[in-house]
Amino acid sequence: MTREGLPLDSIQEIRARLVRIAESPSADLAEGALLVAAEENPALAFADSLDFVDGIAASAAARLCSDADPAAARSALVDEIFVRRGFEGAADDYDDPRNSFLDQVIVRRRGIPITLSILYVAAAARIGQRAFGVNAPGHFLVRHGEALIDAFTGGREVSAEDFTRRLRAAGVEDVGSTAALLLAHPPGHREILSRVLRNLKAIHLRRREMERALADVDRLVLLNPDQPHWLRDRAALYQHLGCTHAAIADLERFCERAPGDPERAVVRRALAQLVRNAPAVH
Repeated sequence: MTREGLPLDSIQEIRARLVRIAESPSADLAEGALLVAAEENPALAFADSLDFVDGIAASAAARLCSDADPAAARSALVDEIFVRRGFEGAADDYDDPRNSFLDQVIVRRRGIPITLSILYVAAAARIGQRAFGVNAPGHFLVRHGEALIDAFTGGREVSAEDFTRRLRAAGVEDVGSTAALLLAHPPGHREILSRVLRNLKAIHLRRREMERALADVDRLVLLNPDQPHWLRDRAALYQHLGCTHAAIADLERFCERAPGDPERAVVRRALAQLVRNAPAVH
């Protein structure tokens, strides 16, 4: 597995690599998750973290024959990650940002559903197994072969009935169609890494850490150029932080890129008021 140019020296380089991984289905999802963490921890030990994921895969593979089926591989990976290595869901400190940073998940053996799922999917890829994320509302899952597993609860298998109950509890109306759609269209790297960033944004906003939330939305804008609502969200953070001209620029771009958005008229009024009250640039 290629690991180009590690370690990274700047935020620009980190973000450029993050975009490349988001755009490549064959890229290492674990490396993408580490790139999300790297802005918070510039001294992050990429090689050590990736070697750890390699070690999980090697230990699981050592207990499998060369043509192991997904069920056998799933059993070996669940045993290696959740039993032997002791990874578990961070139920009592769910909102700790460290649970969203894969390097800290590896060190602490604790994470939230999506980071523990990323660890599983990345280890599975290293032994030639195709495991996929399931972008279920509220609680990210993994599909490996015919089974759904919940990495947050120690790799427990999720039955079809349990899956539909979870969707219903999340407020989904057409449970059958939604379940089929989620299973038929697994999220790619871009969507998974964006979900990590959305989680971090929500955590940082609840903690009133606005500059960190802004960094999260910066990357969501970068990863999702076809989703102009992130420009609107970033403008709100810029405005909160007193960066009026940056907020104006983002709202102008939002109005250009989302002519049919139902909130466009409201945004245009807010934009006009910002322009009227903006401090002069000298």
